[in-house]
Amino acid sequence: YYGAQGAVDDFNEFATKKKTSVLNQTKLLWIKSMFSIKNNASSSVIQDYDDLLTSLDQKDFKNHFYITCDKAYMLYLLNEYEAALELYDVLIPQAEGLGEKYTKELHRLYAERGFTKRRLGDMLGAQTDFANSKFDIYEINAYEPTEARQGFITEKF
Repeated sequence: YYGAQGAVDDFNEFATKKKTSVLNQTKLLWIKSMFSIKNNASSSVIQDYDDLLTSLDQKDFKNHFYITCDKAYMLYLLNEYEAALELYDVLIPQAEGLGEKYTKELHRLYAERGFTKRRLGDMLGAQTDFANSKFDIYEINAYEPTEARQGFITEKF
């Protein structure tokens, strides 16, 4: 092919030709973002998340919440820890305010914010977040944001 940016451009062209649901748009954006970050073609990743968030209905809290969670995750992968921390600081109180319905997300957000704080040198804050995540301390590393392993579908057959 003609490079990662060419692949991203083709992906954008194909993805925009068909009207898709917000869920499918979110999935496509996740795939594109992971590919872009992995291949050093990440200049538009955050803008893509901002564009998707802007396109949502103001009342669509659920999709706004989950897409913002994905954006924070991508900011972490892009080493933009301060910006990621700002989002986690907004997302965690939102998830806490929603009670049992978002408990799973809340635990994951605490863990991700813990890793973000660790990258920023706030070890005490990181440890507090890891404890608040309720994950076993020996399994906490599994919750650090990481790039998805890349591979082609044909490799699986």
